[in-house]
Amino acid sequence: VSQAGLTNGSAMLSILLMFIGGSPVGTAGGVKTVTVFVLFAMTLSTVTNKNETTVFHRTLSRQAIGKAMAVVGVFMSIVIISTLLLAVAMPEASALDLIYETVSATATVGLSRNLTASLNAWGKLVITGTMYLGRVGPISLLIAFRTKKEIPNIIKNPTEEISVG
Repeated sequence: VSQAGLTNGSAMLSILLMFIGGSPVGTAGGVKTVTVFVLFAMTLSTVTNKNETTVFHRTLSRQAIGKAMAVVGVFMSIVIISTLLLAVAMPEASALDLIYETVSATATVGLSRNLTASLNAWGKLVITGTMYLGRVGPISLLIAFRTKKEIPNIIKNPTEEISVG
């Protein structure tokens, strides 16, 4: 199926699906289905004013929620920065095509709306770097979180209640 022939709505749905990606322990890219589910469960718990995030009568640890937020944050940062850099390198391309290209590269999907063939040298460098960061970035972040020993926090700072949202 030609990706360039997709309607704008279909392309945006494809971007969302590429962003989510596959399930853990697979070779699919993206932030992973479980990561999205953890964030969804955390959001639901916050909206319903619960103190803990529970799924199937099990409580999710704050560490798991923090890792999920970090993976999505890093992934989104890579996509946003890459899209901006690609927009500078390819000012004639549409915003939807640029986002499609960078999400596909970050999630290592390999789809394009026929923009890859028309990339100039800077655009190719941006996409190459994006593919590398997408494959190595979130995975390296998770490994760093897993192998790092937690240092006990002796000093406790006061807690401040702030208005968010």
